[in-house]
Amino acid sequence: MGGGGGGAASAIALGAVVDDAIIDVENIFRRLRENARLGHPKSSISVILSASLEVRSAVVYATFIVVLVFVPTFSLWLPARLGLA
Repeated sequence: MGGGGGGAASAIALGAVVDDAIIDVENIFRRLRENARLGHPKSSISVILSASLEVRSAVVYATFIVVLVFVPTFSLWLPARLGLA
């Protein structure tokens, strides 16, 4: 049996994690810059927490959709891998 999709799946998973982190970090930096311009800035920790929570649901939904796209591929690969096909 061949290698299957293990390497491709790992690359996609790593790419998704990096993409999610980039989105989070960019939003945190944007909110920190906006906070620095305020007359009475909030604490950095509270800004970081609120900025991360602001994009978290969108990132989770996007990751869930990517996983759903690959479920049919996995359902074709698994029986072949187990020798059931």
